[in-house]
Amino acid sequence: MRSLRALATTVFLLGVVASGVGGGVLGSSGCGADVDRVASRAQALCLPGDMGGDIGCGCTLNSQCTRFDEDTRLIVCDVPEGAAAGTCTDCLALGSGKRVVGCACASDSDCATGLACNGRTCQLKRARGEYCFRDSDCGTDMLGAMRCLPTKSWCGPLENDYYCDFNSDCLSGKCQSGLCIPGGTSTPCRSDGDCRAPLVCSTVYGTCIDKQPDGKPCTRNAECQNQCNSFSGVCLQGKNGVICTPSNPDGDCESTLVCTDCGGSYTCRAPGGPCG
Repeated sequence: MRSLRALATTVFLLGVVASGVGGGVLGSSGCGADVDRVASRAQALCLPGDMGGDIGCGCTLNSQCTRFDEDTRLIVCDVPEGAAAGTCTDCLALGSGKRVVGCACASDSDCATGLACNGRTCQLKRARGEYCFRDSDCGTDMLGAMRCLPTKSWCGPLENDYYCDFNSDCLSGKCQSGLCIPGGTSTPCRSDGDCRAPLVCSTVYGTCIDKQPDGKPCTRNAECQNQCNSFSGVCLQGKNGVICTPSNPDGDCESTLVCTDCGGSYTCRAPGGPCG
């Protein structure tokens, strides 16, 4: 007799749990499907009939709002930035200029401050390197205001090692071989255009350098503070008496001097001046 009574009691309790009475696991919920009633109360989630349906219900996902529609997006789960949960929100009730992330929009003016309309919904301004459609999609960070790069559709300009098409795509102002490069001292280069002024590209080292003092190796005047002497291959001021090469188109002598034949030996001299 006791075993039959105990069995009956067990069956009854299982039936209560299955029916959802007293907060069973199959109890109905307002915003989230298959969330039990007790758990819903603990998480401040609404239940059917509470607060006019699902508006104001606690949520973490749009799908937990029973009236959320992917096409219209007039009801969304508004989770404030940095928060773990939010509430089901009526976008239209917020009014123009106040719609939150995920709400339907037609223009930026529909969205709250700091958001932009991406053509369909209000979204946070894009960060540097993120996809964009137009300049207004991009935000501002500690490096400054951003714009939508025309050939990449990324918010930029970008940091070193990002893909680029133009110098203006890069924060350094230097795009080399399709990548943003620093353009600073010791940066690999192929021409002066790869270096940030006043740096130049050393044809000896293949890197960006400051203009070099006398005695440093060179192949052209642009690499030197003075002239690049074609005879010695080092930077050297082309003052009076310095050996020079008349065929050097870059010029070995100071601007007021000329490379003069002094009995088979060419030296920098004043025009018409004596060799002695």
